[in-house]
Amino acid sequence: SHLVFRTIVTDIGHEVVSTTVCRHIFHYECIVKWIETTGACPYCRTKLILPDDIREKMYDASSEEES
Repeated sequence: SHLVFRTIVTDIGHEVVSTTVCRHIFHYECIVKWIETTGACPYCRTKLILPDDIREKMYDASSEEES
């Protein structure tokens, strides 16, 4: 089965990062694109899915860029 990741904000530089359920940390935008493309953690290959609200934001943003 696939696992969903959660998002946290670091105190260092106030960068938005994502922590997967397998406890790997990535820049938010990078991992969202990676999971959408591959469906797995880049480090350990745990299968991951994006929550629906994040997918909707991705598609909304890509629609705005095309306009």
